[in-house]
Amino acid sequence: MVGFAQSNRLGDLELLDMRSHGTSALHANSRVIRTNQNVERVLAELRSGIQGGRYAPGQRLITSALATRLNTSLAPVREALHLLIGEGLVELQPNRGARVRTVSVRTLLECLQVVEEVGVLAFRLIAPKLADAGIRTPIERIFRTIPDRWAGRDRCALFAAIAASHEAVNEYCGNSYLNPIFNRIHVDCFYRQMGELLPDALLDRYVENYSRMGVLLISGQAAATESAWREHVLWITGLIR
Repeated sequence: MVGFAQSNRLGDLELLDMRSHGTSALHANSRVIRTNQNVERVLAELRSGIQGGRYAPGQRLITSALATRLNTSLAPVREALHLLIGEGLVELQPNRGARVRTVSVRTLLECLQVVEEVGVLAFRLIAPKLADAGIRTPIERIFRTIPDRWAGRDRCALFAAIAASHEAVNEYCGNSYLNPIFNRIHVDCFYRQMGELLPDALLDRYVENYSRMGVLLISGQAAATESAWREHVLWITGLIR
């Protein structure tokens, strides 16, 4: 009987220990989930802030200040910054910490090469699809927003509209690889920083070029659209150099 009672007590202790470990594991998993959610939240906030121009090129990203503003601890901010470094939006400077990446002239030219070829392919693929009003109407609308955005001389709004026009053409053209390429090179940041190099008079021509391409594309002139696009990129390349 004594052995049986001791066995029961040992069994109860093992059960309590298992429950304790199970509760600890649940708490640990809960902490991991909360941490991951915080990282994702901070990452989304910083990425959208950089892409939207709220964090300027070259601006320092101070971990403690960001943690306070985003109401989180230092660890999620550090992890988010490391992820943004990997994405190419943030750079780490020795003894100075993280800052928003400033795109060099060389990087702009390399991006232009990619954007040119992606644009040619997207225009070529979407042209036969524009007979469908469900595709033609949103494409026509988004090209019309470009001069509207520039009417207020707002560079950020202008280049956001230009980036959106490429994203829409890429989306409707049917090739699912094109927008991920644009996302990888952060084309919206690329356009905004490139736009900062150009005076207003040249941006007037920039807008005229896009208006012309939109008219050519909607009217079904695929070859002329591709040609106008290549001429535009060649012109921009000459200005940047």
